[in-house]
Amino acid sequence: MAESALALPPDLPSVQRMATYGTIAKSLVVVEALRNARQASPELARRTHALRLWQSQRFRQSYADVLQDKYMGAAALFFLTELYSEQEYSQRDAQFARIAAAIERIFPQSVVQTATLLAQLHALSETLDACMAHTWLANEQLRSALPFDAQGSLDSYHQLWRALLAHPGYSRARQEQLDATQQLGLQLQRHTQVPGLRLMLKMMRAPATAAGLQDLQRFLERGFDTFGDLGKAGKVPLFLQTVMQRETAWLERMAA
Repeated sequence: MAESALALPPDLPSVQRMATYGTIAKSLVVVEALRNARQASPELARRTHALRLWQSQRFRQSYADVLQDKYMGAAALFFLTELYSEQEYSQRDAQFARIAAAIERIFPQSVVQTATLLAQLHALSETLDACMAHTWLANEQLRSALPFDAQGSLDSYHQLWRALLAHPGYSRARQEQLDATQQLGLQLQRHTQVPGLRLMLKMMRAPATAAGLQDLQRFLERGFDTFGDLGKAGKVPLFLQTVMQRETAWLERMAA
C-alpha cells in the first residue's frame, strides 16, 4: 500500500504521562471510560479488537524463540495473555477496582506500588489502543481488516503509528509503556523474594473466591509464580533485556 498522510480525528483520547493516571482506582476509571466508548460504537470495538489481535500475533512471531524457553516462555506468555492480548479484562478490572482501597491499606508499600504501576500501565495501553482505533476508523483508505499474514497489514499499521506521532505525547507514551513493562517484571521478581508473601497470597484464595475475586487472585498468583521461577533460573535479566532490545528496535522501525 502506498503511504499517504492520514488525518487525525478530533476525538482522540488525551495521552497523559503514565504517572498522572494516579491511583489504582483513578487508572481504572480511565480504562472503564474507554471501554464504555467502545461499547457505544460497535465499529470502534471491532477495530480495537482487530488491532489487539494483530499486536498479539506480532508479539508471538517476534518472540517465537523466547516462547519455547522453559522459563522465559512462561514470562512472555504472562505478558501476552495478561497485559497485551486481544481479550477484554473487564471482569478482572472490576474485581481490581472493588478492592483497590484494601490493597493500598493491607499490602506492603512495595506491593501497592506494583499494583499501581500495573493499573497505570493498563490505562496507558488502553489509551494508545484507542488512539489507533479512532485513527483507523477516521481514514477511509484503511477501512479494510488487518490480516496479519499480509504485508499490507504492516504497511497500514505503520501508517497509523506514523500519523499518531503528531498526537501530543504519543511517542513518549510508547517509550513509557516499554519502560513500565520492564519495571513491572523487575518488581514482580523482587516480590518473590519477600518472606511470607507467597503464603499470604495462598491464604487469600478462599476469601477471594467467596468475594468473587477469582480472576484477580489467579492473575496475582500466576504473576508471582512465573517471575519466581524465572528468578530461580537466573533468567530475569536476560528476559527483560531481550524484550527491551526487540521492542526498542520495533519502536525505531515504526518511527522510521
